[in-house]
Amino acid sequence: MIRYESFIKNKNVIFVGPSPIIIGKNFGEYIDSFDVVIRTGCGFPVQDCLQKDYGTRCDSLYVNAKFVKNYYDKRKKLFENTDLKYITHKKIIYPENKIKNITYRIWGGFDNKLHFVKFTGLYIIEEMIKFKAKSLIITGVDFYENKKKYIDGYVTNYINDEDKSLKIHKHNAQNVYIKNLINKHNNIIIKNDRH
Repeated sequence: MIRYESFIKNKNVIFVGPSPIIIGKNFGEYIDSFDVVIRTGCGFPVQDCLQKDYGTRCDSLYVNAKFVKNYYDKRKKLFENTDLKYITHKKIIYPENKIKNITYRIWGGFDNKLHFVKFTGLYIIEEMIKFKAKSLIITGVDFYENKKKYIDGYVTNYINDEDKSLKIHKHNAQNVYIKNLINKHNNIIIKNDRH
């Protein structure tokens, strides 16, 4: 397996989030046309009923500690015999029973400079900048601005403590940081509409 940095460098990358904001937009073929498709948590494999909007591919899956603890063993069979190449997980918990032909990577959490635990999406954005992706399109992400945060079937009970999430992630401060980061890089585009 090639190093992740080389896998990303000079590639057109799309990060597909779990927000329902792109339902009905028919982005499926568009998403699957990118060099690299990145998803998070329970976003892969994509449910049949969502494939016309969310596509089917996933080259790199980023997961948090709760996913590894509660869902990895239940879902790992779904990852076998797919094109999934990388699973990036938090360093505080390690998936057991790793899948052959998938490379496992570690990512951090709390950033002392920023004083919050990074959203998985922020970590993805920072890695794409660091590894010099040619472009990064972000879709299916609404920065938690809508009441309905996730597409049906994305999560069940593993994200259930919103007050704790607000404290550790500091949503408002983190959203401002993310939007400023995106504004500094003209190769990063948020695309939740067809234009």
